[in-house]
Amino acid sequence: DQKEVVLFADMGQAYFQLQLVEFSYNRFRVLSHHSELLGGRDFTARLQAYLSEEILAKYKVDVTKRARNIWQMNKESLRLKKVLSTVPM
Repeated sequence: DQKEVVLFADMGQAYFQLQLVEFSYNRFRVLSHHSELLGGRDFTARLQAYLSEEILAKYKVDVTKRARNIWQMNKESLRLKKVLSTVPM
């Protein structure tokens, strides 16, 4: 009876969940489950904060002063998350 253990990770918009599952021939069993109130929107916000700090340090421009800049940072942060999610580890 060969068994295989797999870790599933799911980052939704508001939650981050991990499940450790054991698979055998005709069944599976959840060994562990963990959920955090941490999601994609938190990652986007942190990414925006980091990029804003970098732009301020490098170019001496505070991009958080204008709503249009914040909107553009949000758009680019979402695009960057999609690019990063396709990079194999």
